[in-house]
This record gives sequence, structure tokens and C-alpha cells, in this order.
Amino acid sequence: MQKDRISELPEPIKQHILFFMCPEDAARTTVLSKTWQQTWNSLRRLSFAFGFVDLGCTKTLEIHQTEKVFVQKLKLLPLPREAKSLAISNLMGCRLVESFFDENAKFTRLKELTLVKVVQDGNAIQELLNRCPMLEAFSIDKCLNVYCLKLFNLPNLKMAKINRVRMFYINEAPNLHSLCCRVKMISIICSLRTTYNNSRKLSIRIGYNSFDVMYLPRLNSMFPLLETLDFNDIRRLDEVKISHDRLESLSLSSKFNTITGQIDCNNLVSYKYEGKTIPSLLINCPRLQDVQLKLLTDYPLDTWWFLRLKQYLETFKQPGVFLNLQLQIESSMVEFNPELLSEQSICPLTNFKHLRFLHIESSQNHRDIIDGILWTIHPEMISVKLLSQPDSALIKVKYFVMSDG
Repeated sequence: MQKDRISELPEPIKQHILFFMCPEDAARTTVLSKTWQQTWNSLRRLSFAFGFVDLGCTKTLEIHQTEKVFVQKLKLLPLPREAKSLAISNLMGCRLVESFFDENAKFTRLKELTLVKVVQDGNAIQELLNRCPMLEAFSIDKCLNVYCLKLFNLPNLKMAKINRVRMFYINEAPNLHSLCCRVKMISIICSLRTTYNNSRKLSIRIGYNSFDVMYLPRLNSMFPLLETLDFNDIRRLDEVKISHDRLESLSLSSKFNTITGQIDCNNLVSYKYEGKTIPSLLINCPRLQDVQLKLLTDYPLDTWWFLRLKQYLETFKQPGVFLNLQLQIESSMVEFNPELLSEQSICPLTNFKHLRFLHIESSQNHRDIIDGILWTIHPEMISVKLLSQPDSALIKVKYFVMSDG
């Protein structure tokens, strides 16, 4: 009889083998011998992925409790009522009810909590959060019946991703490094007295909100170490005033209105803008290097639109700045008459790296588009994406105009 050398391997090596196996296959090793059953039960990092709580799952958790082994990762539907050693939990596609939790249940070791497509009854998600005092990372997306969410008294919280929640409050999270929000209504509300000294990244995608008006003027004092700010889907805010000493990357987008205002950031290196209209922003950023602009136009373009575009782009004329422009032109009405601009400066901007047309129809006036663009800028590279039938007309016109120049 051949000797079972694998079973005689040291316990840490066998655990290492099971760690890289999927939970189902690893669990099957328990039928080999009591030694392998002990190895499975003593795994310190487990990922359960059961669609429901069955007897086998419950028994395995009970064995871990008896053996005093920490369960560090759980993907289980529904959530166990109390798991003092649980460190990571991912809940997906389940229903969460308030009555499921014991009155004094706590998840004192839970550090990461992810909720995706969870349907809550009552205020179950808030109840769960209130029982996780040591939480470091929290993510919620596509959950139903979540109207208000509060992240209070979480001293270890470092990262929060909040998607599709109507109202969101955050307070007493002094170690927060990254906050990303995509919310619907009056969403981001922070305490006026709170300072987030460790926050490096703030990403907010909002509609009708109160954060923009109340907190942009206090950005420097509320987030003194902020390095990245993404402020997207601005609907109510017409005037932007951003001033920050440490900010290095700024991204703005608006699909509904023209953004005006001023940006004063001495350390800003990267700036991105996406919108349907040309913004009117006074930008004072002496270290700016990389500018990414994306204009999605679905309205007629005339000579004066190209003039406004050039006036905006001249904001980035300072040495060392390289611009990239993406244009999506959906309207078939494009007219450019350079004779109307005889009194204007005719020198195009030359610090452009790349011009990319995202949407060009074969029915559009390609010559006027190219005339207007080349009156505005002289990019190093032009790329074109034709969404309609294959048509080389734009390429031919572009080549002809640039050759004439």
C-alpha cells in the first residue's frame, strides 16, 4: 500500500493548498480523513458563497465557533445574526430585515462591508451599520428601499462608496481617505464643524443637492489634504468657486447648464471637464500640465461657437500645458464663416496633443467643421470615429484643408 504523503504534510502547507481552492472543492477534502477535516475547519480565511443558509453551512460555522477559529471572509445569504470574528462580508441579491438581528448583536471585527442589490425591509441596512463600529470600508450599490443612510461614529472608516441613495449623512469619520458618492436628491450632508484631515479623494456625482452650495467654499478647511476631486453631474450649481492648496486633480462635468466661476489651486496638475456647453471658468493654476476636455454637442454650431471655444481654450495657453479635446457633434447644422471673425485673432492654439471626433455623421458639413476647428487649434494628432455608414468624406476634407495650410 502506498503511503499518503500529502496527508502527512505540515498543517500550514495543507492550509495553504486549500486557501487557493474554491470553497466547494476545498470542503470536499473533509471526507478524506479526520486530518483533512481538521485542516478545513481550521482555515483562517474562508469565503462562503451559499445562496441560502443550509445545514452544511450552519454546521461549518458552528465548528469554527467551537474551534475558536476566525472566519475572515463571508459571502453568505442571508447574513448570520452574529459573527464576532467576521472581518469581510459581501451581501448580494438578498433581502435584509430588521428583525433578523439579535437585540445586542455586534460585528466587532467586521472591517469590510459590501451591499449590492440588497432589498431592505424597514431600516435594516442602517441597523447593520450601527452594529459595525470597526468598519474600514463600506460600499453600497443598486440597493432597494434605501432612502436615508447615516455613517456616524466610525473612527476607522477609510473608504466609502455610496451609489443610488437619496439622502446620505456622514459625520465623525476622522480617518476617511476616499469618499465616492452617486446619489439622487438632497444627498451629501456633512457636519459644518467636521474636518476630514486624512481625506485624499472626494468623488461626488449628484443631481439636486445641498453639498455644492454649502461646502465648496469650505473645501480647503473641511478637506485640508484633499488631492483628488471629482464633481460630476452638476445640475443646480451655476457658479463654481474652488480654492484649495493641496488639490492635484480636478474633474468637473455638467450635462444641463453652463458652468461659470473660478478655480484657484496652486498645486493642480490635472484638469478634466465634460459637458454639453463650453464653460466660462477663470482658472488660476500655475502648475497645470494635463487638460482633458470632452464636449458633447447636440445643438447647431455657428461661427460664434467656435469663437467661444477658442476663448475658453486660451485659458490653458500657459507654457507646459498640453490639451486633449474630444468632440461629439450630433447636429447636422454646422456653419463657420471666417469673414465674420476678421477682427479676431487668427492664430490657432498650438499646445494641443490630440483632437478626437467621437461622433461624426456623413450628412454633416465636414468642411465647416474642420475649418472652424483648425481656426481654433492646430493639434498634433486628429482621430475620427464614424458611427454611420463608412464614409471617407471627412478624412478627405481634413487632408485637403491641412495640406492647403
